[in-house]
Amino acid sequence: MKKIVFLTLILAVSLFADSIQWMDYNKALKIAKKQDKVIMLMLGRESCGACKYMKTVVFEDKSIIKEINKKYLAVYIELDFDDVPNDLEYFGTPTFYFLEKNEKSIYRIDGGKNVPSFMKVLKKLSSP
Repeated sequence: MKKIVFLTLILAVSLFADSIQWMDYNKALKIAKKQDKVIMLMLGRESCGACKYMKTVVFEDKSIIKEINKKYLAVYIELDFDDVPNDLEYFGTPTFYFLEKNEKSIYRIDGGKNVPSFMKVLKKLSSP
């Protein structure tokens, strides 16, 4: 019973969180396998203007935050410091990969998007 209450509390907090719940790739992969969730992987750089736009505008939008925290596992890879999992390719930043629990890529976005465009992708990928 305590586990159910604890899990419900975590779910409620994540649904109403005021920021995206970023995690490392290995943790996301474990959770994805257990919960059959899609991983949203962002490859970026601190010096990237479009990455900054995504972080400060798109990822600050309440509807985007809610959609990502509810339906995706968010991972950020800083290309200047972190290794890219599975040799995923990128030509510029940001690059987004949406990965199934088996690490198979189901969608890729090259470059930044505005809120409506990014939401359209999130909704499209999460619909049955």
